Amino acid sequence: MSWLEHHRLSESRAAAAEEALRQGDRALAEELYAEAAEAEKAALADLDPSKTRTLGVCAVSAVSLYYKATCFQDAETLAINWMASASLPGFAKEQLRNLLQSVWSEQVRERAGVRFVPGQVMISVKGGVTDVGEAVDDVIGPMVNKPVVVEIAVDDHGRRKFVDIEPDD
Repeated sequence: MSWLEHHRLSESRAAAAEEALRQGDRALAEELYAEAAEAEKAALADLDPSKTRTLGVCAVSAVSLYYKATCFQDAETLAINWMASASLPGFAKEQLRNLLQSVWSEQVRERAGVRFVPGQVMISVKGGVTDVGEAVDDVIGPMVNKPVVVEIAVDDHGRRKFVDIEPDD
């Protein structure tokens, strides 16, 4: 198969996985995401190395699909291998770093036996100035399968209070 055929197969499997998620069949979705990741990885192997932007997009896509499939070891291995490539563009390396952080967070949760139940998340903010970051999104985002925005306000006494959480559409 050519790069394009592998890539189209990956897109098809990923679309089917999204539909399975909408139908509530997480096990089927993960299986389809894994198939999509394998197809994207095959596409990556067939890609002309001089097409660096496409290479970067394809590498990020394959790692992301493994992540969605909960194939964390495969996602980690592929990300690390491609981050070592001199031909990978900077934007792709940055996205792979972010994906690796998410993968490692999931692996820690797995080893600790932590599992989030949808609708039951408690967030505690403590300490000095809270800055913009992805920590909350890394924790909550995977549970709702989309990025989230958390709004935290400070009252008149300098105490933080949770105000709102919503999907970042």
